[in-house]
Amino acid sequence: MYMNEQLLSKRDPISKETCDYPFRYVSIIPIQKILLRYTGLFALAVIILLISLFVSLLGGDQDAYASSDNTPIEYSVEIVKGDTLWSIATMHVHNGQDVREYIYNLKKLNGLKSSILQEGQRLRLP
Repeated sequence: MYMNEQLLSKRDPISKETCDYPFRYVSIIPIQKILLRYTGLFALAVIILLISLFVSLLGGDQDAYASSDNTPIEYSVEIVKGDTLWSIATMHVHNGQDVREYIYNLKKLNGLKSSILQEGQRLRLP
C-alpha cells in the first residue's frame, strides 16, 4: 500500500499539481505516428494487391485463349504408289470399327465416287 501512495502523491513538474495516476501526460504525437505508419502500410498493401490483380487479369489468360480453339484436328494422308483405300483404312481404322464402314466414311468425307486413287492425292481421314 505504501508504494501506491507514493505513486499517487507524485507531483506533475509542469503544473505542480498532484497526479491522479503516474502516467497522466502521455504524448499524442507517437500515437499519431503509429497510426500514420499503420495507415501507410495498409495503403501500400492495398496498392500491391490492386497491381497484382491487374497484372493477373491482363496477362494470366493468354494461354487459355490460345488453347481454346474448338476446331477439330484433321488428319490427312498423301497417296503414294501402291496405296489403296483398303490399305489406308486398315492402318487408320479405330479400335472396334469395321474396315468397310471406315472406307465408306473416308469416301464420303473426301467426295470420292470410286475407289481409284491418284499418286500425290491427299485424303482427309475421318
